[in-house]
Amino acid sequence: MEAVERKKVHPSEVTSAIFFVATGFLLYVPLIRVVPYIDTFIHPWRAELAVGMVLPIFVAIFFWQNAVVSSQMRVIVYLTAAFVVFSFASSLWAASERSVIHHSGIWATYLLFFILAFHFASTPSGRTTALWVLASFSLALAMPATIEFLIQGISGSYVSLTGRYSRYAELLNVILPLLGVAVLTRTGWLQRISFIAFCGTFLLPFLVARRAPILVVIGELCAMLAVVFFSTRLRGIRRKAAVLSAATIIVALVVQVASWTFVSGIPIVERGESKLTQTSDQLRSVIQHVALEMFLTHPVLGVGADNFGREYQNYRPPVAARSPNDPAFSIAQDQIAERAHNEPLQIASELGIGGLLLFALITGVLIVGLYRRWRSSSEPLLPLAALIGIFGFLLSSLVSSFSFRILPNGIAFFLVAAIGFAAPSTDKDGVESNVAPQGPIRFIVVAATIVVIAMASVAGISAWAVELQFRAVSVSDDIPRANELFKRAESLDPENASILFSNGEFALANRNYLDAASLFESSIANGRIAVTTYSYGASAYSLAKRPELAIDVLTRGLEQYPSSVFLLVRRSVINSEAGKTEDARADQIRATNLDPGQAQTWESLIRNGAVNASKQSFERHLPTLMDLDPRGGVYAVIAEREILHPEEKLMMPKMQE
Repeated sequence: MEAVERKKVHPSEVTSAIFFVATGFLLYVPLIRVVPYIDTFIHPWRAELAVGMVLPIFVAIFFWQNAVVSSQMRVIVYLTAAFVVFSFASSLWAASERSVIHHSGIWATYLLFFILAFHFASTPSGRTTALWVLASFSLALAMPATIEFLIQGISGSYVSLTGRYSRYAELLNVILPLLGVAVLTRTGWLQRISFIAFCGTFLLPFLVARRAPILVVIGELCAMLAVVFFSTRLRGIRRKAAVLSAATIIVALVVQVASWTFVSGIPIVERGESKLTQTSDQLRSVIQHVALEMFLTHPVLGVGADNFGREYQNYRPPVAARSPNDPAFSIAQDQIAERAHNEPLQIASELGIGGLLLFALITGVLIVGLYRRWRSSSEPLLPLAALIGIFGFLLSSLVSSFSFRILPNGIAFFLVAAIGFAAPSTDKDGVESNVAPQGPIRFIVVAATIVVIAMASVAGISAWAVELQFRAVSVSDDIPRANELFKRAESLDPENASILFSNGEFALANRNYLDAASLFESSIANGRIAVTTYSYGASAYSLAKRPELAIDVLTRGLEQYPSSVFLLVRRSVINSEAGKTEDARADQIRATNLDPGQAQTWESLIRNGAVNASKQSFERHLPTLMDLDPRGGVYAVIAEREILHPEEKLMMPKMQE
């Protein structure tokens, strides 16, 4: 059906306000730690579930108000819809259909937010409300982080702060320039709140000590200043821009110096020089090499949308085999590689050249459209801010693990883009060509809403499965009841490797060794390739008197982590007990060459138990049990020994992670 041109229908102030307030809530949802123990493995669930409940309401309002879509946006809408279709089609060749639904759902969400935000920001009051909400959200995010930063400075520990806030770097990057526009063009309380929010948003990357976001916010500030001072259209706000920039820099310096009074160095400098940063760089390099291996193996279609974390285990061994002595392959042995730390590279690995081309077209057309809007708008700062923010977001995405993979980040990206497009045009007396939501647009909106609801449903089911898992753990003394709950959890989400692992621990503790081994194998197959998973699998096979299978699972673990001292010593001990003396000696020699202290303590723990190993480490000045890497391996060994030697459970109190 042909789209028809019609006069623009504006939303009411009330519906615009409700939409943007709801959007602010959705952006903040992941930080509201309701039932924090629910971990749905790789794919988050809070924002997805909330979006599925909220977004259909505004889609209904969109149709009820007979809203329109700008002709400038049609190409972006069609390209994004094509990207969602291509993502969904990858279920035909992907290993995990749930992952495909998740990826298709988040991009369908972005598409709907782009359309809806443009509609609700199409009036001056709508754009003002949007700025109010973004300023309030940024303030609610930045102020607690700043206070916590100064408080934590007394102890010199910023790890928890970095872990909780670093995932929102791209979100803040894309919002920052728009907050600057609110300071430069608005008055009253909106200007004051936006000023504080701008300073806090600029400061936050410094607080979490992430290098790329710091460079991005500095670049965004410089870009805004350059445009304001070189554009004759904007000469009237040059003084305000200079004052804003100076104040922001002063605030950042004051907070950093204030933290310096509590600790021996400036956190951002210490982070840049720390071993943690070097380790992070090495790990990022390994993950990106694996992503490249995926792409080169499947260059046309990829491995399937959002299947990177699940497929990682299949492509890491050949990369590791090319550099078996590289210490980078022994880093983070108990962590899961969920994402590629480079959004375009992950898209290429998951959706091949086709997906990467569509992504490039979406962002390219978006940038060109905003540039044209900036040149023709009577409020040029809005599309300009959107343009700078989007560039910042995309640059940060080249080194980020989160980017579009975290729903609030992508929502903010398309929200800011829509506000930029909603800036009024000076063409033809302000009257624009618009397309009613009929034909292709109407179909796309309805189809995208269905995909979003499907994503939310899967997220809700996955969250409930984890809830059942925790209930099973809490009643583990009631074996029949716990077993029933574990089975229900597994049936609801058979791809959650954490549920499978927990069920395996339960089976192992109840001496169902072959069942436990099968569950640990399934956990590995679904992406939980931490060395402790391989160790638990080896324990289950060993206790079932199947040493050859225990050796096999450890060998597969060493294909992932060829420099793991822990796995080498574990395999050495099992080989020795199985009478394979030469193999045992070879593993022991390699482990000793890698780290003699760790190798000795690991062997003592595995052979003699925690108490004797602790005594030996003290007497011989070896690494203590808590110094062993990975820490989870200690608990894996103790779990096996407590089954073989129940008396040790009384001798050695259960250590807490």
